Amino acid sequence: MSAPKGVPQPNKWKYGPAKDLRDKNTAFLKMRCQARFRGEPWKITFHEFDKIWDDNSWARKGPKGWNLCMSRIDPKKSWSKNNVHILTRSKNQLRINQLKLFKNKTVTDIIFKGKKFKNYHDMTEYYGISYQTARNWNRFNKYNKKSIGNSKDKKNKNGK
Repeated sequence: MSAPKGVPQPNKWKYGPAKDLRDKNTAFLKMRCQARFRGEPWKITFHEFDKIWDDNSWARKGPKGWNLCMSRIDPKKSWSKNNVHILTRSKNQLRINQLKLFKNKTVTDIIFKGKKFKNYHDMTEYYGISYQTARNWNRFNKYNKKSIGNSKDKKNKNGK
């Protein structure tokens, strides 16, 4: 005999009455569908997805900048357990913007106060500043070097 209409039947659910597993499964299926729609290869199983998103990080998942999201380390490779990491949405957006900015350019290291950084994101992590502040510091640093160099060159050319 079947149960009356509208009564939940957790014994027939894929992951039973565990709400967090059902939510993770729904998120997993949505992410996999979105990746396939964009033509990105997806090689993560649900069990790998469940291990990547431990209970602590899953509780911090959400749409705000300070919430966590899953992103690929190398966007040119597939979604696999070795190519994904969990980070805040704001850090991920900075990373994506930087990748778009330097897509067709050769990226050189950023040197600030004698310290070498691969990108502005690393500089923001090291100094605990915003992305815009890091860019401004670097621009200001370049501007000062040019102006100092130019003023010395002018003095030498004029014989003073």
